[in-house]
Order: sequence, then C-alpha cells, then structure tokens
Amino acid sequence: MTATARAALDPILIAGVDVGGTKTSLVVTDHRERVLHERVTTTDPSSLVGQIAGLVEGAQHELGQHVGAVGVAIPGRVDPGDGWV
Repeated sequence: MTATARAALDPILIAGVDVGGTKTSLVVTDHRERVLHERVTTTDPSSLVGQIAGLVEGAQHELGQHVGAVGVAIPGRVDPGDGWV
C-alpha cells in the first residue's frame, strides 16, 4: 500500500484551541474522541496566530500525523466584516 493510499484510510485528527487572556490550551483528539495530545502555554497576544500555528505544528510533529481540522475558541467580539477579534 502506498503512503498516499494509507493516509487516505487514516482517521482525521482534530485540534481544539482555547485562547484565554493568560493561557492558551491545545487538545488533539482522534475520531473516537480520545485525547492524544495536550499543551497549555501562556497566551502571546502579539503573535497569537503564529502561536496557534506553532502549537498545531508541534502536535503534528510529536504525533507523526497530520491534523485535519482546527477549531478555535476566543473571547471577545468578532467583526464579521474583517474577522478581527
């Protein structure tokens, strides 16, 4: 079986990110909702998008598997026009 065919058969991993005023948490689960990876770090508002991307990339590296979806919970108002929080 080729790597591409195998990847197509692997269940998707899902990451959930909870951004707070002082800490940001990441959890990665599998299709059975089993927690495979957790990380909590201090929130860095000056580079939040990069911080979230780094957390997801770190989880992928540690797990050796691609994260196929990321959901982010963040406090505050979101401007629907431009997406700014």
